[in-house]
Amino acid sequence: MPKPLSLLFLLCLSWLHLYAEPTPPPAPLSEPSVSQKLKGLQAHYLDEKNIWLSAYKNIKNYQEILLEIQILEDKLKQGGLSRKQRVDSNLRLDTLKSKLELYSNFEKSFTDILRLPLEAEGIASMNLFSYLTKSYEKEIHKYQKLYASIKSDYEGAIDYIKEYKRRTLALLEESHDQEEEREIERFIFTLNDDLAYLESSQDIVFGLGDKLKLYENRLYKSVEEYRGTELPKIEITILLLLGVFALIYFTRRLVTRHVHDDERRFGILKTINILFILSVILVVIFTFSDNILYGLTFLGFVGAGLVVSLKEVVQNFIAWFYLSFSGLIKVGDRILLYHETRPVIGDIIAITTNKIVLYEGINHTTAQELKRAGRIVFIPNHYVFNHFIFNYTHENMKTLYDLIEIDLDPSSDLALAQKIALEVIYDRTGRYIELGKKQYGSLRAKYDLRHVDFKPQIHFTVENEKKAIRMQMWFVSPYRDIMQVRSEITQEFLGAIANKEEVRLKG
Repeated sequence: MPKPLSLLFLLCLSWLHLYAEPTPPPAPLSEPSVSQKLKGLQAHYLDEKNIWLSAYKNIKNYQEILLEIQILEDKLKQGGLSRKQRVDSNLRLDTLKSKLELYSNFEKSFTDILRLPLEAEGIASMNLFSYLTKSYEKEIHKYQKLYASIKSDYEGAIDYIKEYKRRTLALLEESHDQEEEREIERFIFTLNDDLAYLESSQDIVFGLGDKLKLYENRLYKSVEEYRGTELPKIEITILLLLGVFALIYFTRRLVTRHVHDDERRFGILKTINILFILSVILVVIFTFSDNILYGLTFLGFVGAGLVVSLKEVVQNFIAWFYLSFSGLIKVGDRILLYHETRPVIGDIIAITTNKIVLYEGINHTTAQELKRAGRIVFIPNHYVFNHFIFNYTHENMKTLYDLIEIDLDPSSDLALAQKIALEVIYDRTGRYIELGKKQYGSLRAKYDLRHVDFKPQIHFTVENEKKAIRMQMWFVSPYRDIMQVRSEITQEFLGAIANKEEVRLKG
């Protein structure tokens, strides 16, 4: 472009800039009107996270819904509504009732907020665990913290409504419209009503603090009472129990050291254990019973009740106690008893507090009478009080007499038969005779055994029905070897007379 034209273009631009109208500044944002400010306050009223405000909001909503339900029900009762209006009213009524049921599950009064078990009856009984762990202090701190939260929320709710009232009064001064002023005054009336409702609960809130203080005093008083009354009882109980334990401990050591018989030692130690348990029960009862006579009466009633309701159990226990010290029978003994008319024979393998346990071994009785063996038999302990018991191995007695019967022809030489039988018996049982004498010798201190003789004995009786002479061979044998010894004697005797015509078996 030529220079003259360029200069002309620049001059034109300068002229336009000088004479053009200036750009107006941006318009400022408009101030919200009083009505808008009021609506903003009303929209967010009672939305604060505060337990009192939330409860009060629920109360107001509940009451408003209830009032609307009553109005709708009255309209429906009065009639005069079109069909569409009735349908709409019923639908609205159902909706309101659903909301009412929902709000009924919320807090309906401020007293529901104050759920502290602060009545005097609410104080739990003090116990050793609470005393040692001081859990009561934790309980007090928990209630104090909860009360502080309730009180803080209450004061916050009061301040919240007062602040709303201050801001609403400021709007009233700012307003110049009568309709707005009436709306503001209605809201102020609501705020005053809400504030009065909340302030009416002030006595409840501060009264709760007084109750908390009273509860705290009562709780600490119960601690002092426990320290002065119950704690000494517990200390005495612990000392007594330690004394009983020490006595039982040293008694058990003495028994273990000086009682050499295993079964007797076992019975005594078991009895000591039971006495220890009974001693502990008695110590606890008499320590925590304020009246000794009451404790004795209590024990009497308990004992009578146990005897009546647990008769056999008590009898079994008493019988066990008796068996433990009497030496009547013990574990390892072989005994014979009768159930109705059937014999029961076996070795005792256990004696508990309620039963005697037998192992039914192979012996002459099981072979002849029962035809079976190897069973476990349980006998109640109280059986020993009113039945006979045949003990094959009482005290140190391990040998006993047994009998073999053989029928001979009446023409047999009985003297020769007796001679052969004695030779066979002495040959098989001679070593047991001296053993039996020694064993019975230890019983002479307790029983009169002057006429006991362990020599083999042969007796003859007449069997008229069989027309035979029955030879009875009595011999001594250890109780566990009787079947074997019987078999050996029988075989040897029959072998000895097999070639002798003078001695013949009854055919």
